[in-house]
Amino acid sequence: MDKIKIGTRGSKLAIAQTKIVEKALKKQFPNLDTEIVIIKTQGDKILNKPLSEIGDKGLFINEFENALLNNEIDIAIHSAKDLPSELKEGLEVICTPKRADARDVLITKKNAKNISIIGTSSPRREFYMKKYFPDAEVKTIRGNIDTRLKKMENGDYDAIVLAKAGLDRLNISETMKEKFEFKIFKTDEVIPAACQGIIAVEAKKDFKFKNEILKINDNKTFRQYLLERESLKYLQVGCSEINGIYSSFTDDNNIELILMYNGRQIRSVGEYSMVFGEIPKLVSQIKA
Repeated sequence: MDKIKIGTRGSKLAIAQTKIVEKALKKQFPNLDTEIVIIKTQGDKILNKPLSEIGDKGLFINEFENALLNNEIDIAIHSAKDLPSELKEGLEVICTPKRADARDVLITKKNAKNISIIGTSSPRREFYMKKYFPDAEVKTIRGNIDTRLKKMENGDYDAIVLAKAGLDRLNISETMKEKFEFKIFKTDEVIPAACQGIIAVEAKKDFKFKNEILKINDNKTFRQYLLERESLKYLQVGCSEINGIYSSFTDDNNIELILMYNGRQIRSVGEYSMVFGEIPKLVSQIKA
């Protein structure tokens, strides 16, 4: 392969995810030359409003997709849960490395006695926090992981909710265990956002090194990605609607899909193709 230009956001987490992809590529191709290109998105610039007020998930990828189409970068690295339901014409997600832990985590200061204010920018997480902490106020919080942790340390919030995948990729659970406590919710307690914990590698459909990039793909993760994205497409939800989607492989290599919409849940277990084919029916039932 020639030199690969990898587009990413500039946060610590985005860089960490990009390094995962870069390391995997260099393991397959030791002599590969790479360049990391930092791109600032509209979503990174507007931090004083919840996402439901400023637009859809495209706020985090429009600049990347334009850069791909203009050949300014070769691949773009995304948190798959941030992708909108439709990508721009001529682009596709070509691979997904192995999925990280998809669970959500409630973070509090060490030995905190009361949880009065919980910070999150997600309607899904707000729904669950009101369920488990009915006496607490849920307030909007934006910014990267460090910013959110600092706001909690400063007393603006008693707790915040973050994805375990991000905490793990930055090693925060280990390095900050003396300062914070981490309550991990099971996936059936707090159903994750669609594709949470999945890194998506986006490129042009005619990218000449597509087959080489596919060598770092994790097949099970990619099938989860497709299943959860298809479910999201049929749900047709906006940023302000409450929804969760999670799939996992069973011991006998079947797959279980759980959908949550406005507090209602439905699930299906079986062979992958069967569950995939049931998505329209499942969505129709849960939205009825």
